[in-house]
Amino acid sequence: MPIIDAEHYARLAAKMDAIGRFSGCLAHDFNNILSGVLGYASYIKMKLDPSDRMYGDLGMIEQSGARAVELTGKLMSFAPGRCSAKDRVAISQAIRTVVEKVKPALPAGIEFKVEAPQDLPLFAGDMVQVIQMIHNIVLNALEAMTGCTGVIRIQAECRALTDAENKLMIRVKQTPCLCLTITDQGKGMNLDTQLHLFEPFFTTKNPRKGAGLGLAVVYGIVAIHQGDITFESQEGKGSTFRIYLPPVKPT
Repeated sequence: MPIIDAEHYARLAAKMDAIGRFSGCLAHDFNNILSGVLGYASYIKMKLDPSDRMYGDLGMIEQSGARAVELTGKLMSFAPGRCSAKDRVAISQAIRTVVEKVKPALPAGIEFKVEAPQDLPLFAGDMVQVIQMIHNIVLNALEAMTGCTGVIRIQAECRALTDAENKLMIRVKQTPCLCLTITDQGKGMNLDTQLHLFEPFFTTKNPRKGAGLGLAVVYGIVAIHQGDITFESQEGKGSTFRIYLPPVKPT
């Protein structure tokens, strides 16, 4: 029996829901504390001459506070709930935005292959969050392909779920649905990494190079858009992430 099966995704959903609730409450309270710290730092700074030594010290407090605010924002992004935005999002546009942003900095020997028709159905959501979701997976793919050459393939389509896919779904019940597939030709993941994938602060990198929130944020964004995410990976052969999203029903 495969380890990454329907039962695994069900356990993951329950675990992420519990973690998200705790993180959301913690981040909310922490933000309130940060607001006071940053507010007073800014107020005192306004009273000082820029030549004062404390002026620079207060600037450092503001910079550190801004990083803390960014971190709490990431924690809030995978708190459970529904996306409050009511935009009609075109997945092909979100993909193009990410590719145009990342492409100029692609390492030599790595290229994008994109298949995303512009006439795909829209879905209800937040374009900024969807771009962040795709961007995080692409960055994860680039990290996996460090020292490698090959292709990052991004494909979007609207299709019916297969029987095997349908068994893995937690939230998506509508078919056909939008399916976003991102495949890399990187190092792949061992089973231990796969079992902990999406957990906040889990990372195989040096902690100084990342907080381990990238894929946790992806999971949270997918969840609040009432979607599902699955993955396949094999060491030495790369990884594939699939995101399923319910399209807007035609009126």
